[in-house]
Amino acid sequence: MYTVRITLLAALLVPIVTCGTQISTPALLDAESVLADKQSPVIISPASTGGGRATNLKATLIWATKIPARYYEVEVATDAAFQNPLSGSPFRVEAPTTELALTLPDAVRYHWRVRTNYNAPGVWSVGYFDAMNANVHVYCASTETT
Repeated sequence: MYTVRITLLAALLVPIVTCGTQISTPALLDAESVLADKQSPVIISPASTGGGRATNLKATLIWATKIPARYYEVEVATDAAFQNPLSGSPFRVEAPTTELALTLPDAVRYHWRVRTNYNAPGVWSVGYFDAMNANVHVYCASTETT
């Protein structure tokens, strides 16, 4: 039983240390390696399913860390097709930072998406949130007495 385990361990180590070369941890975790996670980052907040609120026109977008990301690209727009981007979008956020604080121009719905530097084109995690300003809006149904 021990022989099998030693043999398997030796078989796993041979490809890494063959021909007198050693593979460093950064090389092993490089975006092109077998170990790289090619999925786009998971959105944490505001939740990807929406419903988040950015009060006083301030939002902090947060997503999960991806290894071996060097940076994240974040796009924010007022439409789901990202044809009306926020000024400065797309934003580049250097890893290991996984959040972006924004001051928003208007109290409207915003759509956002995030990807890593190694994701294929079109591979994004997408979410949306509603921005609110400091105004209080009250709805009164139309009646003859008002």
